[in-house]
Amino acid sequence: MRNKAKSDDIVRHTFWDLGKDKNIHVEKVNLDPDMKQVIMDPHRINFYAIRWIVKGVGMAYVDNVPYKIKPNLLFVGTPKQISRYDFPKNSHLEVNILAFNHNLITLMNFEKDTYAFLDNLTSHLMFYPDKNEQAFLTGLFKLMIMEFQQENPLHSERILAGLTKSLLFLLFRMKNRVDSISGFNQGYVNLYRQFIHELENHYKSNHNVSEYIERLHVTEKRLNRACKALTHETASTLIHKRIDFEVKRLLFYSSKSVKEIGYETGFRDPAYFSKFFKSMNGETPGAFRKLLHKKT
Repeated sequence: MRNKAKSDDIVRHTFWDLGKDKNIHVEKVNLDPDMKQVIMDPHRINFYAIRWIVKGVGMAYVDNVPYKIKPNLLFVGTPKQISRYDFPKNSHLEVNILAFNHNLITLMNFEKDTYAFLDNLTSHLMFYPDKNEQAFLTGLFKLMIMEFQQENPLHSERILAGLTKSLLFLLFRMKNRVDSISGFNQGYVNLYRQFIHELENHYKSNHNVSEYIERLHVTEKRLNRACKALTHETASTLIHKRIDFEVKRLLFYSSKSVKEIGYETGFRDPAYFSKFFKSMNGETPGAFRKLLHKKT
């Protein structure tokens, strides 16, 4: 495990030295005391991680949103999320872990909307697989671990990229099942995913719907129909919620001033930033930060 430099006062961890010469890591791990101490504190990771809990209970806090950890939980971590964990004293955690970086995504030749699926940080991806999905996951992780443990086999990384792609497609199917969106107009689904992809990349600089419909080459009416079909909210509301989400994350985790956070999220006028935040939360950014710190 290697600790990286801080970003926004949050430590980044590279547990398996993923980088140019190593793009994937897969194994079944038991939580050891050293790792437990590290992941108890707020941190980011330098890769994507798919974790399937076999044994153990506790709490996960992803961007300060709490989730219960219990057996059969499958969840996805991304490089931009801030996470911390809380486990009962002397607890035992056994988990199948797949970690990979952007280089492996390139090998998988994914479509554009898949990046939106991986990078959509406001939608934390957590599932409880059904019996058929559990059987699929058991076999898939077994194959991946066996392939990963071979010493310098020919085309191993490409084989692992193919298996990872299969796992991600299973996640897509599980998400459709959980969200019950498979019966929706597929054009709306695709447009929504493209919008979320653009939003994730540009929400700090583009705050208006007009900028997104220009990028997506659609009308505002069609974009709103797609967003309402899947979320019951307008595109403008989703933009404001994404900005607000990032602001609150920075208020909670970083030591930056309110003014600095406003500038970082695209507000050049501190008064307008305060007005925007108050309209979303009923109080100023400074008051919100004080309230958060009192609770912790």
